[in-house]
Amino acid sequence: MTGVLACACAPGMATTQTSTSGGSESDTGTHLPAPCESYLDCRDEATPSSAADAHAEFGVDGSCWEDRSETECVDACELQLEQYGMSYPDIEACGPPPTDVTFSIGAADFADPSMLDIPPAYRPLANGDTLNLVRGGQGLLMLPIGFRGENFEVPEDPTDYTHPKMPIVNLWLDIEGYNIGVGGHFARIANYPVGFEPTGDGVLEHLYTAILVPDEFDGDVIYELDGLPGQLWVELRTYENPAVTREVEVVIAVGDGV
Repeated sequence: MTGVLACACAPGMATTQTSTSGGSESDTGTHLPAPCESYLDCRDEATPSSAADAHAEFGVDGSCWEDRSETECVDACELQLEQYGMSYPDIEACGPPPTDVTFSIGAADFADPSMLDIPPAYRPLANGDTLNLVRGGQGLLMLPIGFRGENFEVPEDPTDYTHPKMPIVNLWLDIEGYNIGVGGHFARIANYPVGFEPTGDGVLEHLYTAILVPDEFDGDVIYELDGLPGQLWVELRTYENPAVTREVEVVIAVGDGV
């Protein structure tokens, strides 16, 4: 299982000349991360009088790439683009940037929950499917979920958590009446690096991430969750791509002996 580590991604910007038209393409063919390219295109159209400031900060050779990590700069571009999209909903360039990144959420099913050293099987999750609660190797209650995706780059070493191509996940799980955790959710995971490995035919897979159950539910009270509906929301952030989100409605299943 992937460990919880902070992602301190190193800058990966190439130093080139920007085009004279004010766009983000360089004369050597290198390009900005897609969210920043989209943000600059939006600024050029929505607020041309102040767009130069945005290019000076987020364009190729911009100040952000010198002063902050690539992850921080891309996050800032995505936030600014989202805000401009709300302010200028009729400008197409300010809408969500296109992406061919795909990913799906799956349950990580263990043949024997008492033997977590044996890799789980990936089961795609559709609305209404069960998500099994198990007890982890350290005695912690958890809901293991896996991911599959395509059309994004990953590090050769899936445990190189500080690599700029390491995918990052944000997620939360809501169970009505039991959302006692951080941010008003049953459970939440933020800025979590997940190592994907190829399975063939261009498909990438992350075996599982553990959604830990709050300590308040240990003991018999855990069976109160059995059969309850839950809403799982996941955001996947990949190298030089806009974030992609997925949601699925699940049913919590608590097995005997947990």
